[in-house]
Amino acid sequence: YGAMETIRNFSGVDIEYFVVFDYDAVSAMVDTLGGVEVEVPFRMEYDDPTDNPPLHIDLEPGVQTLKGKEALGFLRWRHNNDYSEQYAEGDVGRVNMQQYFLKQFVSQATDLKNLPKSTRLAKTMMDHTFTNLPNVEVFSAAAAAPRVEFEEMETYTVPGYGTNGSGPAYFIADQEGTERL
Repeated sequence: YGAMETIRNFSGVDIEYFVVFDYDAVSAMVDTLGGVEVEVPFRMEYDDPTDNPPLHIDLEPGVQTLKGKEALGFLRWRHNNDYSEQYAEGDVGRVNMQQYFLKQFVSQATDLKNLPKSTRLAKTMMDHTFTNLPNVEVFSAAAAAPRVEFEEMETYTVPGYGTNGSGPAYFIADQEGTERL
């Protein structure tokens, strides 16, 4: 609930409900859907054997249907181990790609051909997430989703800039730009 208060104070937007997804939730929901078709912009290759569990990302560029673990790698990727590929905008580029993935997921999850999966998808979400959203609202939203125009969904990123240099990296929000947004 502290995060909700922080967002409320920072943005002036009253947050009533929240849903917390962890890595397992994303992977399970993508697998329940049968995968998500996305365009991988370039070769994504990254290994971190010290992560728990070890992280291994190996995606070829192009349009493909990503299963749960692959989708998770797509969402977590920042740069190749040798920095041969990385987002030009750094973590803002990563956020943009995560927003793109979310749009693709929602669009495909609400496609009429996936209607039979909607109840199972909502149950998977509830089994793998933490939320203060009542179950009846989740299932009601799942039932109404095919009638929503998700192509019109807009996403935004708080304007600002990242620090560059030695030491920890920080994102400094542009307060005026945030207020306009």
